[in-house]
Amino acid sequence: MRDGAQRGRDPDEAARPGAPRPGLERRPDRQETAGAIELQGGRARRRSRGRVDYVLRVKTAPDSQPVAVALIEAKAEDLPAAHGLEQGKLYAVTRRLNVPFVFASNGHRVVEFDRTAGITGPTKPLAEFPTPDDLLRRYEEAFGVRLDDTAASRGALG
Repeated sequence: MRDGAQRGRDPDEAARPGAPRPGLERRPDRQETAGAIELQGGRARRRSRGRVDYVLRVKTAPDSQPVAVALIEAKAEDLPAAHGLEQGKLYAVTRRLNVPFVFASNGHRVVEFDRTAGITGPTKPLAEFPTPDDLLRRYEEAFGVRLDDTAASRGALG
């Protein structure tokens, strides 16, 4: 059973960062990720595959594909905001996503891990969630690219 399901409510609903903002595409991603490896009794064992709750994508031009800049791991509102952060960090490094910013939220508060700096920020109110422009600017700084550059739009970067 997923977090919050026992209350008859969609746990993802509580953790969505505000209303959709212009320029930000937020949708359930549901991409499967490889299960983590755990040691149990001295033997390696693969955990079940996980699923990303939300991938945040920013559209840089009307005719371009949105760029994945962050992910959100949503948890039930009665859990601490940081509860899903470690899970999100594991998902963020997959080759399929490779996003620089990981957020975890309980629908009221949010915490961020910046993979480029290796820093987990303080827990903040959801109202302080970064804007699409902030995420795009930080993404471009992290990777040293301008996504409105023609080379980037042709997929010649990264």
